[in-house]
Order: sequence, then structure tokens, then C-alpha cells
Amino acid sequence: MTFDRAEAWRAGFFAAAGVVAIIAIFWCLSAQAHWSPQFASESPTIQGWFKSQHNARGEWCCDEADGEPYLGSVTFNADGPVVLDGGRKLPAYMVLNGPNPTGKSIWWHVGETSYCFAPGTLS
Repeated sequence: MTFDRAEAWRAGFFAAAGVVAIIAIFWCLSAQAHWSPQFASESPTIQGWFKSQHNARGEWCCDEADGEPYLGSVTFNADGPVVLDGGRKLPAYMVLNGPNPTGKSIWWHVGETSYCFAPGTLS
């Protein structure tokens, strides 16, 4: 059995290229998880707003969930949870304070698990 340096180099090169490709794929997928695709083309100001949001407990909204527009009705209770269509209750700590540059209510959730809610323009 002979040692072929060129063959060993090619095998190492392709193994390294495969690892780099896998890392690049996961990096790109994680970057897309911060907001729904419709917001990916928004201005850097709005993209930055999405990336910086966290609820009153300090939990980041975008680390675990996608933010998407919420177009249903919302009931704000002074002494407790926010109630969304269908009776889903969100604890007060999930409701973000401060300006929302999208002009729409945004709800960060994955399936049945909610993370944050930003009220839109209230009129």
C-alpha cells in the first residue's frame, strides 16, 4: 500500500469543504428565523427593531420565534393578560412597551408557545 499525497490532500479538502458548507447552511437558516420572510426586505431600522426586542423578563423575542403580523382583535386588560382572538391569553410581561415602527401588531410565537407581543398603532 502506497501513500498518495495528492489523494490525501483531495480527501482532506473535500471533507473541509463539506464542513464549511454545513456551517454556512445552518448560519443562513438561523439568520432567517428572526422575522417572517415578508420583513426580510424591510429597512435596516425595522430589521434592527426586530433583532433588539425582548420581553419584560429579559427574554429575547427573536431567538426562539418568528415575529409575524397579528391582524386579529386584541383586548388589553389593565390588571392582567392580553387576550387575542380565540381566547388566547398572553401574560403582561410578554407585551412590549415602546414604539413599534411596523405600524402593525407583531406576535412572536412558535406553535402554541408565545414569546412576545408588540401592539401596533392603537387608534
